[in-house]
Order: sequence, then C-alpha cells, then structure tokens
Amino acid sequence: MTADEQRVPVDQVPFGSMEADFARARESHPAAFSRFHLGIAGFRASVEIVGSELAGTMRRAFSHLVMPVAGRPDLTIRVWDESATGIGVPGELGRERRRDDDVEILLRVSEDGRYVCERRDLSVSWLDTASSRIVGCVSSARCQYLDERARPQHKLISAWLDEQGVQFVHAGLIGDGDTGILFVGNGGAGKSTSSVACLRAGLSYLGDDFVGIESTESGYTGHGLFSSCLLNVHHLERFPDLKPHAVPAHQEFEDKSILYLEDVFPGALRRSVSIAAIVLPRVVRSEATTYRRASKAEALFAIAPTSVMFLPRPSQRAFDRVAELAERVPAYWLELGSEVDQIPDAVKAMAAEVSR
Repeated sequence: MTADEQRVPVDQVPFGSMEADFARARESHPAAFSRFHLGIAGFRASVEIVGSELAGTMRRAFSHLVMPVAGRPDLTIRVWDESATGIGVPGELGRERRRDDDVEILLRVSEDGRYVCERRDLSVSWLDTASSRIVGCVSSARCQYLDERARPQHKLISAWLDEQGVQFVHAGLIGDGDTGILFVGNGGAGKSTSSVACLRAGLSYLGDDFVGIESTESGYTGHGLFSSCLLNVHHLERFPDLKPHAVPAHQEFEDKSILYLEDVFPGALRRSVSIAAIVLPRVVRSEATTYRRASKAEALFAIAPTSVMFLPRPSQRAFDRVAELAERVPAYWLELGSEVDQIPDAVKAMAAEVSR
C-alpha cells in the first residue's frame, strides 16, 4: 500500500460536517445503529456504528477487548456505512485507485497538528486529538480492504495512543504466563509465523503485526489491540488446521486472508503483558529452531524503521521510545527452522531464561 501526506488548513478540516453526517445516518437508520465499549491499552473507548454488517466486522476485530460500560470514554469512535444509509461524504469516496493492484493511502494533518486524517478510495476518517474523537465513513462494508477489516481505524488509533504515551509498534507479541515476548522485524521476517505457532501451542496472544508498548516504572507493558491476524497463502499452508477459519479478501489483488483469532482460540487472547524480551525472528535453512543473544543495535535496527515510519506522523519522540526499549530489554535472534511446531518450545526456553 502506498501513502502520501498533505497539510490541510484548519478551516478546511471537515470534522464537524462529518459528525453531522454521522448523526443524520444514525437518526435516519436507528435499526442499523449499534454501540459497544472497549478497553484499549488501559483506556476506555466507545465505538458507535451505523451499518449492521460494518458493526459486525468491527466488533469481531476487537472482540477480546469488548467490555461493559465503565464510565465516560477516553476515546470515541463513530463510523457509518454509506451503502447502508445512503449518506456519504461529498467529494471524498469513490475515487479511482492509481493502480489495480494496490491501495493509495492519503494521510492528512491539519496545519495546527490537531486533526489527522486517513483517506482511501473507499473510506475516509478524521481524528480530533483535542477531543479524542474519531469519525469516519466507508463506502460499503462489503468492499473494505483486508487491513481495514482486520485492524479498523488502526492508523488513527495509533496517532491517538501516541498522545497518551502508548507507542504503536510493528511487532508480534505473545505471553508465556507473565513473560511477554515481542517479535520484531520487517515484513516476512517471521513475526506472524512465530506468534501464531505460539498461540496454537497454548501460549497467550496479543498480536502478530501491530501492538502498543508503554514504559512503566517496572519496565515495559505490551498491549494487544486487535483480535485478528492477516496470513498469506504460504502462512496458511504451514497451519492447515487454521485454513477452514480463514476469511477471504473482497478485492482480487489482495493475497491474504483474515483470521479472527478469538473465534478460533476463545480465551487465549490477552489485553496486556510485561515485555521481557525482544525477539528478532529470521528463517534459516534448518529443521530446528534455535535462539541466541542479539545486540541492542540489532534490536533497534529491527524495530525502529517499520514502527516509526509507519505512523501517521513519524516523530523523534517515537524513535526515542523504541530506542529506549531496545536499550533496556534483552534481545535475541530466533532462527526459524522448517518445523513450525518447534518454534513454541524455543520461545518457552527463551522465556524461562529471561525470567530467571
């Protein structure tokens, strides 16, 4: 996916008009309105949706974070489905893609930094950082892209969490008891394979691609954000027992499928865990999976580029956070052999080592 960024004059930000459009959609289609509440990285979020199919998709992606109403929300997310309501955003949706095999993502930031926008050909959303509100519209829940279905509003949620001191990172995260293992690296390094293999072996799961990290007095806490993962054909072949649960893409050029993991492994997903080790997976020509210590520089090089540059607003603050993480938390190479069922045993041995 490609991404560009624009600076927008404050008086051209359509946040207020989009909230009014959401209210019209809700008032004109009360039967299609639903609301649920989440616990995200220790914060309360209220999610309001107009569109039954869209609501089902979003709730499924956050399923392990759903919680009872618990006071005033820290973050409010409002989204509606244009096809279900007949109410759209003038001039925003229905643009042609530049290529038939990719998705253009246009990131906008208001000149004063208060508002952040993610715009695609089939969806647009704005975050107001001052009021902690997100409002968005999708053209149809039946044509959303894979990452929008698996990780709803993840770019704007990452921008909001950044303001709260929680760093969004491109990483997988599992827990062996209270010991959290953070898998980092570029796409294809083995983060998803390692995370899913550990989940299948009975370890707890917090994410395979994007998680939140937070510095605390006692160290670092990792937060799970989504109940889903994206696996391509190669990954699914390694986990044949998961293939019947794979949800296909709407778009022909997307070569991955979604797994809603709470459906497959109920109760195995966690919200938070203490991070005890940074792990750099890589595929090697061997059957066995082994691990060895990695340097702090190797850990930083593996986590910083994809985590910091992915953000809607890359910043020195984000780099400093991941640099401190790499400095304070021990790192290991995890050399992945061809036998995926050996991965959890190596991870458990590593977790026992760092927990001593």
